[in-house]
This record gives sequence, C-alpha cells and structure tokens, in this order.
Amino acid sequence: MVIPTWNEERLLPDLLRRVRASPHVGQVIVADACSDDTTVQIAEAAAALVVAGGRPAVGRNVGSRSGSSEYLLFLDADVQVDTEIIAQVAAVLSDSTVSAVHPRLVPLTAKRFVRLCYHVLDRYAQFCSWIHRPQGIGALIAVRRSAFEAVGGFDESVQAGEDSHFFGQLGRRVGGVVYCRDIELPVSARRFELESPLWFAAKNLLWAPLRLAGLRVSVIPYTWRRYP
Repeated sequence: MVIPTWNEERLLPDLLRRVRASPHVGQVIVADACSDDTTVQIAEAAAALVVAGGRPAVGRNVGSRSGSSEYLLFLDADVQVDTEIIAQVAAVLSDSTVSAVHPRLVPLTAKRFVRLCYHVLDRYAQFCSWIHRPQGIGALIAVRRSAFEAVGGFDESVQAGEDSHFFGQLGRRVGGVVYCRDIELPVSARRFELESPLWFAAKNLLWAPLRLAGLRVSVIPYTWRRYP
C-alpha cells in the first residue's frame, strides 16, 4: 500500500490505524514530499517504510517500486477507509479479469455545491465506465502490479488529473478497470476549501475532457498548496 504525503500529521495517524487493522494490507509505504511537520516521524513510528516522494504521481510511482506485492493499493491521506472497504475492493480485484478498482467517493461535508460536484463526478465515472473509457479520482486505486507496469505507472508529466490519465491508459492498453459505485469511500472536501469552489470545479470541467481524450496537456496547471 502506498500513501503519498505532504504535511499530513493531522490525518495520517488515523489512516495508518485504519489500514493496519485490515488483514489484506501488507507493507505500508509512505512516499513523503519533504514534509516539514511530523509526518515522517508518525509514519516511522507506525512501522511504515518512508521513501522520498513528490507530487502524487511521483510518490505513487516511487512507492510502487519500493514494494513487490502482486497488488498495489494507492490511498490519499484524507480518505476514511476501513477494513470493510478494503475487503470489498480486494474481493472485486480477486476476479482475474479485473485489472484495477476504484470506488465511489462521498465528500465529508454538508455543503450542497460540493456534494453536487461529487454527484456529477459519480455519474461521469459511471458513464465513462459504460463506454469503456474509464476515468476517476485517485483517492483510492487498487491495481494489479502487472497492469500498473504495463502502462508505465502514473505519467509524471501530467500536471493535473494524472489519476484520470492513468485510468485512461489502463482502459486503452489493459482493460478490466472497474468503477464500484456500491463501495462508498468517505473523503474530505479540502481541495474545494483551499480555493474558490466554483473555480476549482470549473478547472475540473476543463481537465476532464482532456483526460478523456488521452491528452497530457492541462492548459491551467494545478497549483499545490499546503492544506490548513
């Protein structure tokens, strides 16, 4: 399992506690992007392997090379995964025809606009699955190592939506990407809180068709900022 981090001391302890409770999780790898808080110390205290990361694509790729398991589970630090969710994902991935799994994301907020955006994302991911052009968000991605390596991992040149680009490459070159709407994964809405929700949503509406078309260009790059 690989968790890319950058100053995640507030969320990482709970996430590590949750994943350690699952019998399906073996080695835990934290790919850290030079955090200046206690993220690294927290990871090491939880017996996680800490490696040098970077942006999410870099961290996931580095983390994948630091382990040898047949299956790779990528998690963002702000998800509230539990043993049941991991077991459900593992059950879907046990089908030999499945190369990757990603769940439905449920935002941890009462704000109607943000919830609407995630509803649209759900329908969009479902539609892309129907037309066999998978798209999605990388809050949780479970993938066979063979499929991951077949597409060369995450494209580190993609500045925004590298996870959607990854799903697209899997769909085109490997197949077997499953979007599980029945598996609901709680996730924070902190990206909407970091900047104007309308502006963030508008940028995603721009990036989505670019990734669906298999393009790497972002037009408006995503600027990574420290979360409060």
